[in-house]
Amino acid sequence: MERLKVEERAVVSKVVEERAFTFKAFSVGIFLSFLLSIGAPYANMVLRGSYMALDFSTPGALFLFFVLVAIVNAALRFTERNKIRAWALVGVVGVVYLMTVVLPHLKGMTQFKTDRSFFLLCSMSVLLGVALLNLGAGLTGRRLSLNSRELVVVYIMLIVASAIPTLGLSEYLLPILSSAYYYAPPENDWASLIQPYIKDWMVPQDMEAIKFFYEGAPKGYGIPWGVWLKPLMYWGILL
Repeated sequence: MERLKVEERAVVSKVVEERAFTFKAFSVGIFLSFLLSIGAPYANMVLRGSYMALDFSTPGALFLFFVLVAIVNAALRFTERNKIRAWALVGVVGVVYLMTVVLPHLKGMTQFKTDRSFFLLCSMSVLLGVALLNLGAGLTGRRLSLNSRELVVVYIMLIVASAIPTLGLSEYLLPILSSAYYYAPPENDWASLIQPYIKDWMVPQDMEAIKFFYEGAPKGYGIPWGVWLKPLMYWGILL
């Protein structure tokens, strides 16, 4: 009986340790989903490259999940609860950060004003931060790596996030909100047939901002966030 109790306690402790819905899993999932929601529209609308997230197609999610599992999480598991390995990981990432970010910036090669250099700064800073957090977790006897159940949660969050930033929602929503005003020449008489039935809170009201959305804004104009913020907040309640 005593042996059975010990085994039951071991099973219970293992189940508790292998929880899926943890703060760590949700934090990683939210962060990677945020990266996907920025990177997918950028790759599509700015770079005019391949779709990283296309509704039910999730290549961007698979790529981020591969990097998480094969590189980041593998390195964390290899170094967890081993101070020497943890310090070595910090040293390796620190040297790479120095060679790719600090020294080129000091030599004037990068100013972090272009998209590529800013992406390099952000990605290397995240890796360095993860290495330092892993070192701190090891010194306090904690584990920073994700277990298999937590990885499943992260992957599900990435799959769901893939349906939002491009043709699943965002790239349709913004044109729909403004199309009734932009595509309203005198010939179709939308000004009297459609526009009177559209509430002010439903769509942006600045015609200049709507025009710049379709045709491009002058250099230095900036993004009129205030024009789009109100309708997007209202529609966000329904989403």
